[in-house]
Amino acid sequence: MQCRVDTTAALDRPFLIKREGFMRCVDQEDLACREVANVENRYLAEWFYERNGARFFNLPAFYLKKQRAFFINGRHRTVLLARYLDRLPMALAQIDQESESTLQSLVDRPLSNGEVIFLPDLPIAGAIDGT
Repeated sequence: MQCRVDTTAALDRPFLIKREGFMRCVDQEDLACREVANVENRYLAEWFYERNGARFFNLPAFYLKKQRAFFINGRHRTVLLARYLDRLPMALAQIDQESESTLQSLVDRPLSNGEVIFLPDLPIAGAIDGT
């Protein structure tokens, strides 16, 4: 599925993040605070919106603190996409100085807002809003 990158907050920085590295540094308690073990192989419509004929995907957002990744939102999206992609479209919201090297090891490449990406073709639960 083709869609465009969108971040929730204006200061979020979008990247393609290496799945293996991210899963090693993500705080497992933070990841498990939602029921991600039961994630179904489908998207939720609220993760997308359409504008001017283009579909946008709201990236999962995380921050890095003391070389650990913590979610702001998007645990479900991340777990779902990690089943299919080696590079995860995600947004970095904040980072401390201690975590700069961790970020460098996680980033495959930066993305830009509105950039076209391709997600696995999966069903979407619900109707996507147009704005």
